[in-house]
Amino acid sequence: MENSKRQIPIVIDTERNEPIWVASLSWIYEQHELQEIRQANIKHHRFVCQNCKQLVYLHAKRDDDSRHGHQYYFSHPEGIDCDWKSDSKSRAEIYAGVSEGDKHWQMKELLAKTLINLPNWEVVDVDTQFVFSLDKLKRAKPDLHARYFGTDVAFEIQLRSESPKVILDRQHFYQEKEWPLIWLSAENEDQILDFFDKERIAVKQVQKDIAFCNRGNWFIFNKFLASQSLEKKQLTILTKVWEPSLAGKKIYYDWCQYSVVA
Repeated sequence: MENSKRQIPIVIDTERNEPIWVASLSWIYEQHELQEIRQANIKHHRFVCQNCKQLVYLHAKRDDDSRHGHQYYFSHPEGIDCDWKSDSKSRAEIYAGVSEGDKHWQMKELLAKTLINLPNWEVVDVDTQFVFSLDKLKRAKPDLHARYFGTDVAFEIQLRSESPKVILDRQHFYQEKEWPLIWLSAENEDQILDFFDKERIAVKQVQKDIAFCNRGNWFIFNKFLASQSLEKKQLTILTKVWEPSLAGKKIYYDWCQYSVVA
C-alpha cells in the first residue's frame, strides 16, 4: 500500500463535530459501524479531511493483528488538492503538529489491549461515550472507561499541559460519581527499565499539576509496563509520589516511586 494513500492522520466527524484519529478507528467503532461508514459516507459526506475539509472515503487493508482483521484508513478521492495527499510530503511533515495526538491514541490502544487480556478487568469504552453526573447536568468522556471487579474506573491519558482548573473539575466529576480516576502518562517509555532508575524520568509541569490535585501522586504506563502486566496477569503501573524525608534536623521533599499492581 503506497504511503501516500494512508497520509490522513485526522478526519472530522461532521455529525459529532469532533476530530477522529484514524489510528483509533478499530477501537472507536464496531465492525458493523465501520461497514456503515464505508457505505454511508458516499451519500452523506459524514467524514472530511481535517486539513482540507474535503470528503474522504474509508478503505481497508487486511491485518490479522488488528481488532477487526483489517486496518482502516481514509483517503481523498481523485482530483482533490491537499497537502496531506501530496507524494512530496514525508510522513514526518504530515504529522508535524499532530504527533502528540497520535501518541495519545497509541496510549489508549496500548492500555485497552492490555486490560482486555487481564483477569478481573473489563474494557467498557475507548473514548466514544459520555458519562453523566447524577443530576445529568454535567458530562465527561473518559479516554478509557473500564471496570475492575465490577467497579467503574476512568482512565485519562495526559501527555501535554492542562490547566489546574480542568484537572480539578475532572477530579471532582468522578469523585461525585464515586469512580476512581487514574491519570496516566508515558514518560521515557523506552528508558524505564527493571526497577526504574529515578534519574531517567523527568517530571513535567503537567505531572506536578495532576499530582498535587491527586494527593501527591501520578502514574506512568508504557510498552514495558504493558508487557509486565501481561506477564504478571495484573495491571502494573509506576507510581510517583511526593514524599517527605528527614535528613538530620531538616525535612526534604522529593518524588519517590513504586511499582503498583491491580
